[in-house]
Amino acid sequence: MLKVAILDDYQNVSQQFVDIEKLSGKYEFKIFSKPFIDEAEAIEQLSDFEALLIMRERTPITKNLIDNLTKLKFVITSGLRNRSIDLDTAKKRKIIVCGTEINSNPTPELTWSLILGLARNFKEEIDNMYQGYWQTTLGVELKGKILGLVGLGRVGSEVAKVGKAFGMEVMAWSENLNLDKCKELNVLPCSKDDLIKNSDFLSIHVQGGERYKDCITIKELDKMKKTAFLINTSRGGVLNERDATHTLTLRKDIHLVLDVFEGEPRAEPALVRVTHLITPHIAGYSRRAKHLAARQVAKALVGFFELDIPQSNESADSIDQMRLELVTGKPDEVWQVALQCFDLRAISDSFKRGVRQGDSEGIFDYLRKQCSGRPEYAEYSAGGQMTVQTSDYLAGLGFALDRESGRSELVTRS
Repeated sequence: MLKVAILDDYQNVSQQFVDIEKLSGKYEFKIFSKPFIDEAEAIEQLSDFEALLIMRERTPITKNLIDNLTKLKFVITSGLRNRSIDLDTAKKRKIIVCGTEINSNPTPELTWSLILGLARNFKEEIDNMYQGYWQTTLGVELKGKILGLVGLGRVGSEVAKVGKAFGMEVMAWSENLNLDKCKELNVLPCSKDDLIKNSDFLSIHVQGGERYKDCITIKELDKMKKTAFLINTSRGGVLNERDATHTLTLRKDIHLVLDVFEGEPRAEPALVRVTHLITPHIAGYSRRAKHLAARQVAKALVGFFELDIPQSNESADSIDQMRLELVTGKPDEVWQVALQCFDLRAISDSFKRGVRQGDSEGIFDYLRKQCSGRPEYAEYSAGGQMTVQTSDYLAGLGFALDRESGRSELVTRS
């Protein structure tokens, strides 16, 4: 009987692609929904399994662990890569390791929800509204502002496209920047120093690892513009957290927004205190991304072991669309439409509260589970009268536009 262990499945994603009860007796699937106490427990619990399905980067698949799992033949991880797996040891053992295709929609969407919220001071305004105040700050218009991107790969390119739709000047730097991609997207290639000095919004979109370890340190932070915004939805190690904590304790004019941090799920309280907003690594989370990953994991497992497991014919594109009806149809309404898809203020406040109470791990996992079923912008159909500019903004963000029966009739620019 084939034995498959499903690790770190805190959102019960695996049960979407396999009916465990129905397959019992023919295959054995066991879900491990809580972290192992230590590596010794992991070895004891996993020693009889031939395949590992890894849903997160929480369990380190080390050389020692692999060497002790003598029956292991196949490892698949959700996402394109998993830094917790010792690939060299797996290769020596001739263990097949693979991942799932990246869905490049969720991370740019979260990035833009953060940027839109920051530009309109949504956290301050909502907090002040609950205190009985009204319109206490002035927002920032994005048109003409400089969006700086550290990285112009899949995610960075999508972020750049939206920035251009909003009329922003987009600059990019990375150690392997593709100049043809810059030309295609009308993005200005620049040096790292110029990017740091000139960006009004600096957004990080590079892979983790040694190449970009401590890419942003006190040296870069000190060069940032006053009132600049720094957003990291890539990997925690790209930003030196000790330097960020020190600099932002002294400089209150830089707004730091984090979706990732080193040592996840543990967040350093001092770092959390200096963030404007912080979310528990939810950038890649959406119900469509979860659906796609589940199907790909199932397909890879069935193909490798030649299993007799019926798979659903339902595609991720068959997920029902939700409708949004615009009220005014003017460009300012785009901010409200985009932000209502993410209650980022509530998520950030809950996470900060959990860290203050000493339960960083618990609140991290709880909030990730709550966010795992969020829709993507493309799952919303926006209707009602709107200006051409509003239509351009919504299309740039990825919303579907409902043009049936004149409900999305475009009028002149306001």
